[in-house]
Amino acid sequence: MAQLVNDGRVLGASNVWGSRTTVKPYEEALAEARRGLVNAEAYELSDWSWGYKELVDNMGQAEMSVVYEFAFVPLKTLERKDHPPQMVEVPGKDGP
Repeated sequence: MAQLVNDGRVLGASNVWGSRTTVKPYEEALAEARRGLVNAEAYELSDWSWGYKELVDNMGQAEMSVVYEFAFVPLKTLERKDHPPQMVEVPGKDGP
């Protein structure tokens, strides 16, 4: 488990960092994220990251899950008021 401080820094961690997990390939995760967009043809990828995510209540969570986060922005030819930026989160691995 990891303990984070308010600014996102890791204060302490145990067990989570010692185990390995197989992460889904970037290309597969990006394709999944694009399928999650509303009006996908109007957007381009702006930024992405991946990391571990802790459940909000952390009740009984044995380990944090790996996730990708993709930020999409509208194409430059489109109005942002009609096409707001979209953030899509994709699980970093398949299955449980």
